[in-house]
Parts: sequence; C-alpha cells; structure tokens
Amino acid sequence: LVAIFNIHTISTFAYSLLMILLGGCLTILFLLEHFETSSSKKSADLIAFFQNKWSDAVLLFTSFLLTRHHIVSLISIITPAAYYDKKVSLVFILISLISNAALFHRTYHSNAGTKKTLLKLTLIILFAKLQFITDSYFTIYQFFMMLMCLYLCLKTPGKPLVNHSFWLFNYIIIFGLILIIPVVPGKLRDTLNSPLNQDIIAKDLAQERIKSYKSVAIEGTARTSMWRSSIPWTKDYWLLGSGLDTIKYMYPVYRESVYGILEGGHNFTPDRLHNEYLNSLATRGIPSTLIYYLLIIGLPLFYSIRLFYTSSSSFRLISIGCSAGALIYLGQVLFNFGVVATLVLFYFCIGLSLSIKTIIEREGVQ
Repeated sequence: LVAIFNIHTISTFAYSLLMILLGGCLTILFLLEHFETSSSKKSADLIAFFQNKWSDAVLLFTSFLLTRHHIVSLISIITPAAYYDKKVSLVFILISLISNAALFHRTYHSNAGTKKTLLKLTLIILFAKLQFITDSYFTIYQFFMMLMCLYLCLKTPGKPLVNHSFWLFNYIIIFGLILIIPVVPGKLRDTLNSPLNQDIIAKDLAQERIKSYKSVAIEGTARTSMWRSSIPWTKDYWLLGSGLDTIKYMYPVYRESVYGILEGGHNFTPDRLHNEYLNSLATRGIPSTLIYYLLIIGLPLFYSIRLFYTSSSSFRLISIGCSAGALIYLGQVLFNFGVVATLVLFYFCIGLSLSIKTIIEREGVQ
C-alpha cells in the first residue's frame, strides 16, 4: 500500500515493474490459498477460483486505491498526459464509478465467505487510507464508498444491522466524520479561491523535496553525521558507555568537522543522536544495549507474538495488537528518539501484552 500511494514518486518503467511484481505476488498468494482451502485439482476449478479472486482484487483496487497518478502513468504509455488534463479526470471518474457499481453488485450477490473476505480487505484499506481521507474531495468520496461496501458486507438481506455489526459500522462513520468535518470549511474556501494553483504549488514543492533526496543520499545530512560520530564513541566506551544523558557533553569530542557545514554553518551540540539504538550504544555500552533490547524488551514481545499461534483465546488478538504497537515504536526510533509521550505508550503496550499472556496461561481465559 505504501508503494501504491507513493507511485507518483517513481518513473513509469518502475511503476510497470511494481505492478508486475504485485501481480506475481498476488498470483502466488491465490494459488496457495486454493491448495489450502480446496481439495479439487481440476484446472476448471482453479481457473474459476482465480477469476473470482482477481475480480475482487481489481475491483477493490480501482474502487478504493486508484489515484490520478495511476491514470497519468497508464495514459502516458500511449500518449503524453498532464496531471490536470481533462481526459485524465474523465477516465479517472469513469473507472471509479464503474468499479464502485460493479463492486457493490458483486458484494450484494456474494455468499457469506466472499463477503467476509471483502469485509476484511475493505477494513484494511480503509484504515490504511485514514491519513489520506482529507487529501481531496475524491478521497472523501472513496471513504463513503468504502462505508457502503462495509454496509453491504455486514448486512444480511432482509434484516437490519444488529449487535457488533451495527456498532462497528457506526463507530467507523463517526471516526471518519471526526477527520473530515474540520477540513470541510478550508476545502470549500480553497475551491472558491482557485484550488488548481494551490494544488500545482503543493505538487511542485513535493517534487522538489523528492529530488533533494538524491543529494541527501550522496552528501549526507547533519543527522547522518551524528550517526557516524557514534562509531568511534562506541569503540571507546563499548563496555559501560559514556553514561546516561551524556550526549550533550561528549558530542563535541566526537563531532565530525563536516557537521557544522551540514547543519547550515552552526556547530550545534545535540542532546540526542536521533537514533535510539546508536544513542544507547554510546551511553550504555554494548552489553547493556543487548540486554535491554534482547531480554527486557525482546523476550516479552517474543512470547506475546508466539501466543497468537499457541492459544485460541480471543484475548490474544489484543496482545498481538499491543505487540504491533511496540514494534512500530522500535522501528521509528531508527530515525528518532523516545520521549515521555511515546515511551509511556511503548511500555504500556509491552506490559499489557505480557499481562494478557500471563492471564491466558494461568487462568485459561478463552
């Protein structure tokens, strides 16, 4: 999904390769699912299975993931196309409307198993796109189309939504409206004040930012200079580290000469290295860092994740969710450092997942 959302940052050739790779992965996934869930080895059954799966995948993609960038990339293969061409807008709208109608028809007439699959995939896409809901009027439209698809998946013909289905649907509506309503006045104001020019400016700024990554990769940044300075630092204090919270005092000793240039002519003295792992190696030493991340943090996460496969309790889903939150934190501190707000949630997630594991194993909670 990340690759699809950022498709406008790569070339048409790379886009084509990405689509081929994605198609190959989906084909393998569908093939594995067929052999796992079906005992039939007939080629006709396999073809029918693939047709159903690919129709679902294509309809979900064109209904909820399609963007103007995809249309520009496809049309550009045949003829030059600009981002705001009328033909691009027309093709975009037509594909979306036809896909929505086809998806709703398929969902309404599908069996319970297919509806369950479409429900899960739609929920995944919906929450993956929450941060993009307010990007444009069309992303808001896509959100409401996803709501319609969810409604058709949850509803039994001839019966109203009941119990958890009713509350799930309404919670998602409220959550989406909380994100959408605050930006509506601003979008209406932009619509009346030539939004096209604003969109072009935003697009140009984004492209300049993307182009700057090339020079950053070659020349480096102040942050990468910080990271490099941790190597000799760790070598000198590999056993016990230089001491907790000593970055500000010890950094001038290991600061690279190029740091001031990369910082814009200023030799600032940071109090963190903007990488929690390197920060820990420099201030705590190698043994303490390994004990902290492998034993104190790693073991609880390992046991919580393993619980997902060794227990049938529904509470294990909460445990795996908390573990996922902790793993996300461990990923983002590759480029940042922990603060009170994030560390509290990090330890809370680990403690809660470990507590759930203990309760399930000791009390046999189902």
